[in-house]
Amino acid sequence: VAHLGSKDVVVHTYAAQAIEKILSCNVSSGDPGTTPNNPVIGNMELKIVFYDLIYGLLRIVGNPGWDENQYVMKCIMMTCSMAGDDPQRFANAIWKKLCMALDRASKKSRKNPQYNHYLFESIAILIRSVCTKNVAHATSCENIFGPRLK
Repeated sequence: VAHLGSKDVVVHTYAAQAIEKILSCNVSSGDPGTTPNNPVIGNMELKIVFYDLIYGLLRIVGNPGWDENQYVMKCIMMTCSMAGDDPQRFANAIWKKLCMALDRASKKSRKNPQYNHYLFESIAILIRSVCTKNVAHATSCENIFGPRLK
């Protein structure tokens, strides 16, 4: 997580990719023929580092000097997906950064389809995890993203 603070694009890109891969790892239940479905890093472990992790990722996305980084956006998607209720506390800050990323991506002449895909997946996951638990966030979400998605 500390490497997400690096000013070197290569370092924070590899850090985001490594974190995403770790979050996507599953442990088998031990029964032959079953698919692994228990995450190596669970919700409780992720809660410990969630703030530092999401802050580091959003700092990268919010920097207009860095290009669209699909690995960082995929890590945001995976983090929000695995975090359970944690994104609720930071929903407005996360939405604001994703909104800025959406605005920048829509203005670029050079499109990065993977980045755009992970950006929209991140928005969808955040809406699902936050708005279903708190209706007040649904109104906020509509106000933020509604005009951009028309």
